[in-house]
Amino acid sequence: MTPKRTPEDDRADDSARVDLRQGDFADGGYGLTEAFVPAGAIGIEAKIGPARIEDTVTVRAGETVEHTVVVGAGIVVTKAVYAEGGPEVDSGDVRFDVVAAKSNIDGNRDNVNGTYGTNNPIESPSGDYVLTARLGSATGETPFSLRAGERLDVSVNINAGVLAVSAPGAYRIDLKDGKKDIQGNRKDVSGNYGTEHQDTLHPGDYVIVVTYEGDKAPKEAKATVKAGERTEITVE
Repeated sequence: MTPKRTPEDDRADDSARVDLRQGDFADGGYGLTEAFVPAGAIGIEAKIGPARIEDTVTVRAGETVEHTVVVGAGIVVTKAVYAEGGPEVDSGDVRFDVVAAKSNIDGNRDNVNGTYGTNNPIESPSGDYVLTARLGSATGETPFSLRAGERLDVSVNINAGVLAVSAPGAYRIDLKDGKKDIQGNRKDVSGNYGTEHQDTLHPGDYVIVVTYEGDKAPKEAKATVKAGERTEITVE
């Protein structure tokens, strides 16, 4: 068994998993795979990451069969920027996911594969997809098309800045949307117990709410976040 990403590849792909089955018989391995099998039809499943293909080959007693399976897979290398033109996101906390380009019947896009951190490879079947990125409370996405055997750098603009809040003596720090909804309430964005809180946010105005233990009254402050910039606020 020789698993490949494309028919033109001149060797087996060592990352490919090959499984052979017939009734109670099962065998397999990675990359170029050799096995003694029962005579008859042998079911084949080959996988590279989430890319998968099934095949069947018929083997007669005493016969040696060489067979190639093509698993149409490529690699997406994850990248992200805070704003158009930079700066680049260099963090192990950013979550990337390859999702289907079209929504399913429930209105959701099926997840194909994912990873944390920039400059990491994600195995994916060939086709049309969207790469999503999430860092803190900010998200972004970029559509792309991947060919079998291709290694493609895909960058996502998360259109965000960083807000860092320090509040000496605080019990909890909460961030809320700067704009009230029709009922006069502000949407909760994120929060943290302690005297410091940092979040990655889309550009806009935010309200910082600091609460304290005991009878000390809460304090509020306003902050404006710009894409690609860091904003530091101290609430005293």
